[in-house]
Amino acid sequence: PSAADGLGYSLVLISPLSHPDHNLPENWRISASQQNGTPGTTDATNFTAWRTLHSIPSAGDDSDSDGYTALLEYALGSQPRNAASIPRVEAGRGLLTVDAVPDEYFTITFSRNASADDVTCAPEFSTDFSQWTSGTAGGRRVTLTPNGDGTVTETWRSLTPFSVGTRTFARIRVTTP
Repeated sequence: PSAADGLGYSLVLISPLSHPDHNLPENWRISASQQNGTPGTTDATNFTAWRTLHSIPSAGDDSDSDGYTALLEYALGSQPRNAASIPRVEAGRGLLTVDAVPDEYFTITFSRNASADDVTCAPEFSTDFSQWTSGTAGGRRVTLTPNGDGTVTETWRSLTPFSVGTRTFARIRVTTP
């Protein structure tokens, strides 16, 4: 991740105990904190410990009645006991240049907990609400921006521009291993 270029954020190996291939970029992320990062170690959080810290009885609990389960609040970086703190997920249109051709693409933007290595937040795209394609098979990440509060914001785009005329839908799938 380019946010680890220079001072501040460091690179962190995702789930090091699973012995991931260090040569694959998708096995690395930026540290959750900017102040000197976490060189040589991990800053990963754990959903079970997070639930205990916030006195959340189960993954499906909605303690603040905001419509988001504890698992979603953990993964997407919001506070489980504050109804005003809801996960940020936005859909829109973005004018992007792909292969030197500017066009408008369907975009989905979401914030996620940067240190939640025990969950996956994957954008999925569909043209019919029936078949969903996940990650880079369905779209491309446009930006990854650290927010300085332990979360990062990602924007993804559809593979085909609006000019093609295909309707596109998107969602975020949050899963645990």
